[in-house]
Amino acid sequence: MRRNALCIRLKRLILPPTPLRFERPRREITVTTRLTVSGTHLGYLAAAFSCLCLMGFADNLRGPLFPAILADLGLSDTQGGLMFAASCAGSMAGGLLFRRLVRRFSSLRTVQMGLFMGAAGLWGITLSETVTTLLATSFVFGLAGGGLALSQNLMVEEGSPPIHRRQWLSGLHSIYGVASLVAPLVVNALSSQGAGWRAGIQLSAALIFALAILLTWVKPLPPRSAARPQRADRPPGLLRRQLGIAFMVSFAVTAELVISTRLVQLLERDGFPAHQAGWALSAFFGCLLLGRLGCSLKPIRLSSRTLIVGSGLGSLALFAGGLYFQPLLLPLVALTLGPFFPITVDMVADEFGAHLEDTLGLMVVVVSLVLAGAHFLLGVWSDAVTLKQAFWLGPIALTLALACLWATRPRQAVPGVSGMA
Repeated sequence: MRRNALCIRLKRLILPPTPLRFERPRREITVTTRLTVSGTHLGYLAAAFSCLCLMGFADNLRGPLFPAILADLGLSDTQGGLMFAASCAGSMAGGLLFRRLVRRFSSLRTVQMGLFMGAAGLWGITLSETVTTLLATSFVFGLAGGGLALSQNLMVEEGSPPIHRRQWLSGLHSIYGVASLVAPLVVNALSSQGAGWRAGIQLSAALIFALAILLTWVKPLPPRSAARPQRADRPPGLLRRQLGIAFMVSFAVTAELVISTRLVQLLERDGFPAHQAGWALSAFFGCLLLGRLGCSLKPIRLSSRTLIVGSGLGSLALFAGGLYFQPLLLPLVALTLGPFFPITVDMVADEFGAHLEDTLGLMVVVVSLVLAGAHFLLGVWSDAVTLKQAFWLGPIALTLALACLWATRPRQAVPGVSGMA
């Protein structure tokens, strides 16, 4: 034993030491788009923005193409109006369906499902030859739109840090203003080349389908650590506040609907040339974009409820001024009304916490239901009296929205729901 130990020592002294080997661990190269900068997940935000842009583009195509659809299919005004009613019904069903899907799958994957569904509905509209087929495919498109309205807002809420969430939500809904401006331009360009109404809708369906394929390479975020609230965990008064917020948003969107769908008709009946009325509508969508961009680019250090009150009062004043004094003031309503919806989503995320998905899903359902009734009421009111008097539906809706905001103010802090105003 001593001899062996002596030999080992001599060997270590004579021979050079064997260099140590450091094996580098193998690195797997994966291609994902989960890019994170300061807590902001750019892949999620890019997916949500692209989704709203293309779906908003498709939604705003139907307005300029509406006369061509009626003429090509030989439909009456009432039958054509049912197309929008079917979309509203589908949107309501989509809000209910996707509330369940978003709990089982990630918000990213539900957005992908909605895009495939929306592309199928749009392509089906272009193949329609009868009223039944047109209504069925419009329902499918509305089903996708209602579900995406929930999922894309959840994606922004999950993909942005709370300190910048209001700005990202305002930026998200600014994209709808961009789509509103682009859609009529695309329709005019296609019409100048002799393309029919089906070409524009087919183009939007192809773009939406391509986006759904691209989202396959976006990696979903891990599920939230907080457990989803059970029915027994709901605090008292939660459903009342959720319904109040949903009706508040519905009334604000109704005021926007009155101007966006009837402004050209009102100005033409007041004696304005058709091209000036068209420019006024473009100005409305431009102001809608500016209002939301202003809120997204410039952080405002005020509570969400304070900003909503300012938005509602400013819109109410401009709306009444446009009806009393000068109709050309009506496009300016979009400047103050534009930030209303994204700020409301930010407020819901703050005040409802773990109940955010339920609240947004309920909001989509109620908005669809109220808008369907608003379309009908506006038409009946216009036929019964005059269109200008029917425009007072807008100020009435804004007043009701502010009343709902006051009625849903939080009175005390409850588990899972913020008590901050």
